[in-house]
Amino acid sequence: MAILFIIFTFLFLFFPKNSLANLSPLFNQEGQGVFQCHDNNNIGADFIKGGGVVIRWDLLQPQDNERLNQAELSRILGLIRNHKKSYLHFMIYFPNGVGNVFPSWLNVGMVNNTVQPWDPVYHQKLAKFLSLLNQAFEAEGVIDSIEYIEPAAGGMWGSTHLWINQNDLNKWVVAANCGSVCDDSHKDACRCLGQKFTAGVNAVFDTYLAAFPKLPMMMIGGSCRYPECNYSGFGSLITRYGMRVMKKEAGLGSPYDGTCGLRPYLGQVCGNNPSMTKCGQEPYGDSVFCGGVGFDPAKGCGYKKNYNDSLRTERISYFCMYSRDINCPGIDTPSGERVNQINRWVAEKVGSQIFLLNYNLDSHQKRVGDPLTITLSWQNQGSAPLIGPIKQGEKWIPSSYKLFVEFAKDNQVKLYQEFNLNPPSNTWLPYPVSTPVSSSTTFNIPSTLGGESESSTVVYKLYIGLTDPNGERKRFALRNTDGKNDLTNRRYLLTDSFTVIGKGLDCPLGEKGNLNCSSDEKINSADLNILLSSWAPRGPVPVPPPGQREADLNNDNKVNEKDLTILLKNWKP
Repeated sequence: MAILFIIFTFLFLFFPKNSLANLSPLFNQEGQGVFQCHDNNNIGADFIKGGGVVIRWDLLQPQDNERLNQAELSRILGLIRNHKKSYLHFMIYFPNGVGNVFPSWLNVGMVNNTVQPWDPVYHQKLAKFLSLLNQAFEAEGVIDSIEYIEPAAGGMWGSTHLWINQNDLNKWVVAANCGSVCDDSHKDACRCLGQKFTAGVNAVFDTYLAAFPKLPMMMIGGSCRYPECNYSGFGSLITRYGMRVMKKEAGLGSPYDGTCGLRPYLGQVCGNNPSMTKCGQEPYGDSVFCGGVGFDPAKGCGYKKNYNDSLRTERISYFCMYSRDINCPGIDTPSGERVNQINRWVAEKVGSQIFLLNYNLDSHQKRVGDPLTITLSWQNQGSAPLIGPIKQGEKWIPSSYKLFVEFAKDNQVKLYQEFNLNPPSNTWLPYPVSTPVSSSTTFNIPSTLGGESESSTVVYKLYIGLTDPNGERKRFALRNTDGKNDLTNRRYLLTDSFTVIGKGLDCPLGEKGNLNCSSDEKINSADLNILLSSWAPRGPVPVPPPGQREADLNNDNKVNEKDLTILLKNWKP
C-alpha cells in the first residue's frame, strides 16, 4: 500500500489534471485548432487544443535585463507542460485592470501607457529578454508544445490597433514627432504617424521572430481612425517570412456592429484563394447566452450564424473561444441548437478536415519490381486548404502536404516512402465549395519486401496517410470514422493482405555503399553515380530498380551529404 501511495502521489504532483486529458488527434492537427483566448484555465473540453500562456516581462525580469526570474519561469513551464498545445500571449502593453506590466528598469519612451514601437532601445532590451526566454524553452524541451507566439506589436492591447479617441491619437502623433494633430485637416501628420508606426511595429516583429527561430508568429490586426495612419506592413512581413507570419483579427460577434462583428479584415490574406499563410479569428466577446456581450440574437447575430458566416467567407485555421463559452452548459439558441454543440461544430470545421472518400489498388498482389498504382479520392470539408510550410531558414514557403505509403508486418514498418500529391493539397477547395479530388501514385515494389526465394510470398498491411513537406513526419489525421482509420498512428489501412511475390538480389555491404550490389563488394565510382542520381536532400528517396540498393544509407528518408560521407568513408575501389 505504501508503494501504491508513493506512485499515486508522484502521478498527482508531476502530471496535472489537464495532462491526463486525452486530446483526440482530430482536434490536434498541425497548424490549426481552437484555443482558449488569453488563458488556459478551461481547456478541459476535448475539442480545445490548448490555451494562451500569458508572458509578463515585469514578472520574468523584475530586477534587470540580464537574467530570468526562476520562480516565474517554472510557473510558465508548468503551464506549457500540460500535454496540450499552448500559444504565448506577450502582455507587454497596458491591459485593462491589470496595472503596469513593464519592468521598472525598462526606462524607454511611452505613449498612452504603452511602449513606443519605434524606440531602438526598446528593441535591444526586448531582444535580450526574448532570447533568454527562448533559450530556457529550448533547454527545457518545450518548444514543440508551443503552437505559435502572439507578440505585443506596439499598438493598443498589444495589437496593430490605433482606433482610439482623438485626444489619445494626437498623443501618438506628438510622440512620433509628426506634428500635434491627426485628423481630416492634417492628413500629412496621420501619414507620418502611419509610416513610423508601421516601421516600428515591423522592427518589433523582427525582434520576436529572430528570438524564436523555430516558431511562427500570429500578429493581431487593427486599424486607425484615419486610413493614412493604418498599419501597412503585413505584406512586407509575408515577403520576408512567408508562413512564419500569420494574421488574427478580433471583432466577430460584436453586438455594437451592424454586421454582427464580421468585417473584411482577412479577405485579402485568407479569402477564397489563400496561398500565403494561415489566419485566425477571435470573437469580440463571448456569447450573450453565457453572460457575454457578443452574438446578440436580437440583431440577427445568432451564435452559430456568426461562426458559420466567418468560416464560409474567410479561410480560418484558428479560433479562440472565451472560457464562458467553452464551459457553457446546454443552453438552447434561437436556431434550436445548444451552445456546447455549436462549439464542437466550430472545432470540427476549423482548418483543413480531410476525408478519404474512396481508394483503389490496381492489384492486391505484386511481384518484386512490379509497379503498383494507388488511386485515391479526397475531400476537404474544413474551413481552409491543407497548406504545409517548407521551412527554409527564416522564411517558410507555402506548399502541399505529401502522401506517405507504409508496408507493415508484425506491427513493424518494413517500408516507408513519401510522394508528391497531384493535385497538391493546398488546391483542394474547402467548405462550403469542397468537391472530391482524385490523385494517383505509382511506384515499383522494392526487393526489400521480398521473401527468401523468387517464389516466396510475404503478406503486408498497406497504409497511406498525409505528412508535412519537410520530412519531419508530422502526420495529418484523416477525419474518417470507419475502423480502418488508425488515429493513434495517423494512417489509413488500405488492405491487411497485400502480397509480395519473390525476392531481390542480396546486396553485400549495401549498408556501407555497395549500391550496385557487386559481388566483389567494391564501393567505387559506379556506386557514387547511383547515389548522385538518387540525390534527394529533402526526401522522399526514389525506389531503386531490382538489383540496386536504395541510396539512403542512414535510413533518414533522404539522400544527401550524410549518405555521401558514409559511402566515401567506406570507399573500396
